[in-house]
Amino acid sequence: MWRNTWLIAALGLRRSLRDRSILIQALLAPVVIALVVGAAFGSGFSLNVTIGIADADRSEISTQIAKGLVGSGGDGIAFSAVADPQSVQAAVESGSYDAVVVMPAGLGEAVLSGQDAQLDVVGVATQPLARSVAEAVAGGVAAELQTARVTRWPRTRPAWKTSPRRSRRRWRPRRRSPWSRGKWTARSP
Repeated sequence: MWRNTWLIAALGLRRSLRDRSILIQALLAPVVIALVVGAAFGSGFSLNVTIGIADADRSEISTQIAKGLVGSGGDGIAFSAVADPQSVQAAVESGSYDAVVVMPAGLGEAVLSGQDAQLDVVGVATQPLARSVAEAVAGGVAAELQTARVTRWPRTRPAWKTSPRRSRRRWRPRRRSPWSRGKWTARSP
C-alpha cells in the first residue's frame, strides 16, 4: 500500500520538475510577495504629536481639566500647558505645538448651569493628524463633562411622591410576574 503512495508522489514530483512554471510559483512568487509586503508595511509608523492646552476660562473646572491632561499622555502624544491663551494661533504657527485645545472663557459657568461644554481646537492644515488627535481629545473631554453633569445633576421628585402627609398611598413596584413588565402601581401600605 505504501509502495503505491510513494510511486504516485514520485510521479507527481517528476512532472512538476519538468514544468518550469512550478518553480516560479513555488519559489520565486513567495519571495516577491514577502518583499512587497515588507516594503509596504515594514517601514513603521511613529506618532509624535505635541498638543497644547489653553485655559482661557481659569475656573476651577477648567483648571482641573488642564492639570489632568498635562499630566497624561504617552505613545507619542504629549500634552503641555499654553502660557498665554490669547496667542494660541501664533504658538501653533511657530511650531511650538502641533495643535491646541482651547477651553474658552465661560466654560465653567456653562457646565455648572447645565449647558453643553464646547471646546475649541486650533491646528495647522499641514498637520491633519495632530488636529484630529486634538479634536478627539476635545470631544472626549466634552463627553466626560456631559456625563458628569448628567450623573451629578440634582434630581427633584414631585411633592406628592416625597410627602407622606399628602397621601397615604405610596408608589411601589408591583411584584414581578410575567404580566407586570415593571409597571408602577399605587399600593396602599
